Amino acid sequence: MGPGMAALAGAEHGTGQRTEEGQDARHGGQTDNISRRNSHESMHQPGSPLMRMRRLVSGSETLVTQPCLQLLANNNRKTFSKEHNSELHTGIPWQTGLKRGSALEEDRDTILVREEGFYFVYSQVYYIDSTFAMGHVVIRRKRNVVGDEPQYVILFRCIQNMNPVYPYNTCYTGGIVKLEVGDHLELLIPRSTANVSLYGDSTFLGALKLT
Repeated sequence: MGPGMAALAGAEHGTGQRTEEGQDARHGGQTDNISRRNSHESMHQPGSPLMRMRRLVSGSETLVTQPCLQLLANNNRKTFSKEHNSELHTGIPWQTGLKRGSALEEDRDTILVREEGFYFVYSQVYYIDSTFAMGHVVIRRKRNVVGDEPQYVILFRCIQNMNPVYPYNTCYTGGIVKLEVGDHLELLIPRSTANVSLYGDSTFLGALKLT
């Protein structure tokens, strides 16, 4: 092959490479454009997060929130004695720590139910008492009593052994119950006296409406 033919062959080879590279570049650009277009279209589909966000902002949809109330122990007050089933119990002074909606409200150191439904009820008490065992009960005081039904029903119990040398322990309990309008929830310690922490991060009582 002469010098001219070799140069021509090299030129054709180089042209072929550039053509393929150009096609790849064009194909890559088309792929990017298609990808961007698909992404743009998907974000504007009726069920996309962006569209849901726009509908929420525009007010055409509303968020469904779950009403809740959390009571925190009030360290500006003291525990008090209260009779239950002819026995003295210890009550905890509460203050509202968190409230959402109108289904629940604080009522004289109890939770008053304003809306019927299923609720997740939870409680914790931080005990600093050297008595061998400490615990509490969460009680439902029913507004409507049928027949021989008891008005006071213990929903949950929590019992914790106490170390006589280091008497520091928390006791937590929780569960789901059905409550009616006018019911009250109350936490009592079945001891005439009890030493507990009255800080809100240690002792609390709350309820969250599920339906």
